[in-house]
Amino acid sequence: MRRSALHVDFRAKLAVFALMFVLSALLTHDGSVCLAMLFMMLYLCAQSFYRAGIIYFFAGCAIALLRSLSGSEGITIFLPDVLLFAILRISLVMMAAFAMVRMPPGEITAAFMKMRLPSALALPITFMLRFAPTVRGEFRTVLAALRMRGLLSLAHPLRAFEYTLIPMITRSSVISDDLAASAELRGISNPGTHSSLRLIRFQMIDGILLILAFVFSAICLYVDKWVMI
Repeated sequence: MRRSALHVDFRAKLAVFALMFVLSALLTHDGSVCLAMLFMMLYLCAQSFYRAGIIYFFAGCAIALLRSLSGSEGITIFLPDVLLFAILRISLVMMAAFAMVRMPPGEITAAFMKMRLPSALALPITFMLRFAPTVRGEFRTVLAALRMRGLLSLAHPLRAFEYTLIPMITRSSVISDDLAASAELRGISNPGTHSSLRLIRFQMIDGILLILAFVFSAICLYVDKWVMI
C-alpha cells in the first residue's frame, strides 16, 4: 500500500523557503550546506517528491566534493570555484522552492487571501508559481518535437538554440494570455470576499515542520561556525 504524501500548508512552505534563503547566505562551509540539503531531501521526500529530493541532494554533494578536490582553482574556466560555490547554495534554495512550485495555484491564491497580502504582491507571485511548471512542460514538448524532426544537433548549437528559443517565446506569450484569462474567469479581480474549495488551515504538522526546520537550521549554523573551523 502506497503511503500518502504529507500535505504542508503554503505558509509553512513559504517560511521554510525564507529560512533556507537566509541559511544559504550565512553558511560558509560546504559540509554544513550539504547538511541543510539533507534536511531538505527528507522534507521533499515526506511530500512524495522523492526523485527531486534525491537528485538535488546528491548533486549538491557532488559539487561540494568537486570544490574540495579542486581547492580554490575550480574545474577549468567554465566552472570556476565561485560558480560552484554559488550553485551549491542556490540548489539549497531551489529545493525549498520546488515544493512551493508544485502546489495547486488555487491553494496558493487562497493562502495569500488568508494572509491578507496586497494583490499587488500576491498576484505576481501566484502567476509566477503557476507559470514555471507550465513553461517547463512546453519546453519538453518543443524538445521532443525537435528530436523527432532531427533538428537537435551538437554540430550546430546556435541553430539548435534558435529552433528551441523561438517556439518557447511564442508559446510563453500564449500561455501568459491563457493564465490571465483563466484568472479573470475565476474572479481574481473581484474586490469582494473570495471563497476556496480547499481547506486552508495551519495544522499541527505544519507547526512541527517549522520547529524542525528552525532546530535543524540552528544545528547547521552551529556546525558551520564552531565545528568546521
